[in-house]
Order: sequence, then structure tokens, then C-alpha cells
Amino acid sequence: CKMEHHISEETFTAIKKYAEKVLKEDDIIVSEYLSSTVDTLLMFTDKGNYVYLPMSKIPESKHKDLGFNVSTLANISADEKIIFNVPITDFEEEKYVLLTTKNGLIKRTLIADFKATRYSNALQATKLREGDEVVSVDVITGEDAEVVIATHDGYMNRYDASEISIIEPSSFGVKSIEMKSRPNDYVVGAKVVREKDIIVLLTNRGNVKRMRPEEINKGKKNHVGKMYLKVVKSNMHEAIDMNVIHYGNNKSDLASYIFCDDGFVPTDYSLLRTAIADNGKKMVTSSKSKPVEITICRNDLDLEPQD
Repeated sequence: CKMEHHISEETFTAIKKYAEKVLKEDDIIVSEYLSSTVDTLLMFTDKGNYVYLPMSKIPESKHKDLGFNVSTLANISADEKIIFNVPITDFEEEKYVLLTTKNGLIKRTLIADFKATRYSNALQATKLREGDEVVSVDVITGEDAEVVIATHDGYMNRYDASEISIIEPSSFGVKSIEMKSRPNDYVVGAKVVREKDIIVLLTNRGNVKRMRPEEINKGKKNHVGKMYLKVVKSNMHEAIDMNVIHYGNNKSDLASYIFCDDGFVPTDYSLLRTAIADNGKKMVTSSKSKPVEITICRNDLDLEPQD
């Protein structure tokens, strides 16, 4: 799946034959999974919807082809952005989708609740109030998962995923973090983490800060959290986005990018794992570029807990 919302289905032989897939100049690969034609791809959008797409409905393409735009396979609005995708083999498996909104609502929804029989149009994943949007989506597997949430002002909180209510797609979420004392603050992301994962936080000044889950105080879901960006006299660092490098990919060399308002900047994956300064390490050097999000290519190792 790529930033322009293209998808392609290729045989495993074709994937092994070519080192890199041909892409448009301004496109990148954001996820790459091994799956079968009986699986289903779920794609979640910032508008609180999702696309239900059986793999068998994706036309098979050659490795050198650009793939198919999602809008040719399912009806989604032109202003709707796909922010997360995941292949599902068994909808009866005990997995949950974690959805978090900018205004601080969060919920767990059973994978089974996303199974559909009619799917030519985008379907509702969560109810949103006016002015709100989904900022992050993740998948929860297992009983020991924790969630880390980050806000624009640099506050973070960590708590057990089991604290989050299980809510159906047609309903709102519940409060994810207390922001009453910070009326201008908002959530930039919430991700599932385990002990050996790495959290990366992107700031408005193009810095990336790396943290371990244990560095973030563990609290309860409605706590205010703690500030994790160092206060400076001028041009304060503010959190723009958050992502997670799961333990299974700690020693990988995954493609990673920082998207800005004027394009994207490839980043050194090894540097993401070592940016431990108070306000992280500078990754976007151009003062004219405004960072928007950090993307790390997802793969099968992101889908299951790693020992």
C-alpha cells in the first residue's frame, strides 16, 4: 500500500524476483504483508470509516505495475485519507482495533465487528463529533498489551489496553487522556506497545525522539500524563506524530520517512533507534519544511506480539 492509496497483489515468486517495486516519483510503500486470496484487507480513514476489501477482489498485478487506486475498488470520499491498513485472516480471532481521535476519544472494537457482506462503499468504524478526526489506528492482540498516548503539547501516558472500553463501530469512543487543564492541547497518536518496543515521537521542529515504554510513567486511562519534551526558551518543541518500532523489527532496516508540507524526507532507520536526547535528534534539516507525520513501513512482524 502506498501514500496515494494504491494497492497491489503479487505472487510470492514475483516478490522474490525483484528487489524493489516500481513506484511513482512521489510515492512510497507504507506496508507490505504476505497474505492469501482468502484474507481481507481492512483500511481505516481519518474520517472514521473503513474499507473492507477481500484480497480476491484486488486484481493481480506484475511487480513493475503501479497497482490500483483504492478509489477504483471501493467508494471513498476524495478528501478521505487512509491512515492504517491490516490484513485479516480470521475475523473470529480475539483481536481488537484501537481507534483514537484528535479530541481525545479512544475505543477498542472487536475485529469481528468489522466483518461485512456489503462493502462497495466505505463503512463506519467510529462515530465522530463535528471537528474531530481519527489520528491513529492500531491492532491489539493478546492480554498483556499496553497503550501509549501522546499529545501535541508533549504529554504522554501509558496504561493497560484492557482499561479501554470495547465499543461497537456505530458509537463514540471514551476519554483517552485528561486535557481539561490544557484547552488547546490535542492527541497526535495512540499506539499498542510491549516491553521491548521503541516509541518514536516527531516534533514540529523536525526532531525525532526515541523512547522505551518503561520511560513513560504508567498510569490510568484518565490521567493527565506527563510532559516528555524539554521546555526551551523559544520555539518550543511540540509533538506532531508518534509511531512505534515493534521488537521484531528492532534490528531490521525498514524504510522510514518524515512527511512534510512540501514532500517527504527519507530517514535513517538506525538513527530512529538512537535519538535519545531530551528533544530528540534533528531529522528534517530544511527550515522551510513543516513536518506532518512519520511513517515506518509495516510488515507481518508488526501484527503479532514478539517474545
